[in-house]
Amino acid sequence: MWARVMPGLARPKHDILRTNILWEITRIVFIAYYRLFHCLRYRGQQNLPQRGPAIIAPNHVSYYDATVIPSGIPYRMRFMAMEPLFRVPILGWFISLYGAFPVKLKSPDKSAISETLKVLKNNEVVLIFPEGGRSPTGKLCPFEQGAARLALATGAMVVPVSIVGAYEAWPRHHLLPRWFRPIVVTYHRPIAVPKLEDRSEIKKHIDELNELIARPIQRRLEAWDKLKRIRRRTFCGRILFH
Repeated sequence: MWARVMPGLARPKHDILRTNILWEITRIVFIAYYRLFHCLRYRGQQNLPQRGPAIIAPNHVSYYDATVIPSGIPYRMRFMAMEPLFRVPILGWFISLYGAFPVKLKSPDKSAISETLKVLKNNEVVLIFPEGGRSPTGKLCPFEQGAARLALATGAMVVPVSIVGAYEAWPRHHLLPRWFRPIVVTYHRPIAVPKLEDRSEIKKHIDELNELIARPIQRRLEAWDKLKRIRRRTFCGRILFH
């Protein structure tokens, strides 16, 4: 029972991925919120690796992503967050407490890259959004090179993650969330990545790895769009024929 409710605390005390009571309480609160207001469902949690180094690589569509995706992961992890967030009083302290470290968007950030390499070499797990920022349309945007490059440089396993419904619930152009829009998070089968030493070899394999990461996410987004179209047609048909 204890291991199911607070799985991160069930790990050995010396385990780098072990959580603490504050982490687990926060996780439980987030899951309760998402299940109450967004009928949250997690799928494929058995695909999550039990140890690092690993990169969790989701699509990015909503303000919700940074909390709903880690809440389904049963251990401590690290993640990049936009550098301006660390300048917000209390928020910066809070996200640092939960393993966040700053990154400057759309620019080479050597300190963030160095910190991520250190995290992965320490056999930890890090969350990286390969698109680099939130999608303005909910569609999958082209991937930046960062996540693939880091995986190839360290041999870290990559877990593609798809989140659907979050764009409808809280897209970037809405000030407040829209409740009772369902959200589904799927952790796809992990990708084993070889560790490459040569920079030219790393560069050569980045696009190939990005394609492997994007493939299951894109399939899930397409299936979600198809489901929405079917639901709209069914709803319109009921209105026309009743």
